[in-house]
Amino acid sequence: MKRRILLAALVLTVLAGVKAQAQAENETAGLKSVSEATMVDGHPVLRLLTSKGATSPIMLDKRDGEEALIFRVKKNSFQMPSGALFVTKTRIVFDPYEKKSKFFTMEKASITKTWREDNPYAIVVIRAGTVSEGLCVDFNMDRVSCNKKFVSPAHDFLMKAVMDFDGAMAEFKLLTASAIPKTEEDEEDTGIAETGSRYDRFRDATTVSTSRMLVRDAKRSIRVSAEYEFSGRTRKPPATITLYFSASAPRPVFLEDDLKLNFMIDDKRLPIGPMRLKSEEQTNTSVRQTLAVSVPYNTFLQIANAKKAEFQIGDLEYKFGDAHLEAFRGLIAYNLEDQKK
Repeated sequence: MKRRILLAALVLTVLAGVKAQAQAENETAGLKSVSEATMVDGHPVLRLLTSKGATSPIMLDKRDGEEALIFRVKKNSFQMPSGALFVTKTRIVFDPYEKKSKFFTMEKASITKTWREDNPYAIVVIRAGTVSEGLCVDFNMDRVSCNKKFVSPAHDFLMKAVMDFDGAMAEFKLLTASAIPKTEEDEEDTGIAETGSRYDRFRDATTVSTSRMLVRDAKRSIRVSAEYEFSGRTRKPPATITLYFSASAPRPVFLEDDLKLNFMIDDKRLPIGPMRLKSEEQTNTSVRQTLAVSVPYNTFLQIANAKKAEFQIGDLEYKFGDAHLEAFRGLIAYNLEDQKK
């Protein structure tokens, strides 16, 4: 009897999982069927479509340092002013294009209820305490905006962004991935980090360097390398080692007014200071940047010999893996080989 009960419970659990997965796939497929992905000024945009030819964009950008899904909406009905609705993980901000008196901001923690109304216009209502705000997705045709025949998928996604921001972000990125240009930083990482050297007979100088190693992050992956140079062929520890940080993306990853480098070495702070923008090149599809900073040899030793090494550039945070640190240690070991003989 117990076996039958356990088996029945197992079957119900599996069926529930399959149903949830199917539901998620259907939701994505539903939005996909009424949208197209594109890029506008370096930003991914999901353009919502209707059978009447009307469109409405959903963009991804930032609001006060937070990632935000940006909807074009009208307040209460198509007769009211339109504006940009910024939905972040922590709050909602409505910024009207013209009538600024209609501006409002709402902390998500204060939201008590979100629902849809279809009388007389289709709107999404968000309530925080005693305050309620009605919104409808604004298409570029008044007869489509707030018309429940056309805005249902858009309103479904708007409600999802309000109630499940992480889920909405994942769906948005999935649907716009095809429109984002591929860059060299999106190349597959082989997991191999190498150290090598080259001798320049014209300058009588030897350069020792690591390969350009991919370091991943939730926002944007970059590549990191390290190198130093000494005269002649006789190996010797350098006074400093130069670290390079490279990025290639549709828009600049590194901002010139925020190029400070900080490390956390085994949970201890190790500030490095400002870096210089060594190069910046703009192509038709991407902006390629390289930052450089020289660190004292003993400081580099702390990084290379760490059990855990994390670093921060502006508001971007990364963590070196074992392969990265092994390559750094190889850079140091290169100088010790002759000394051991």
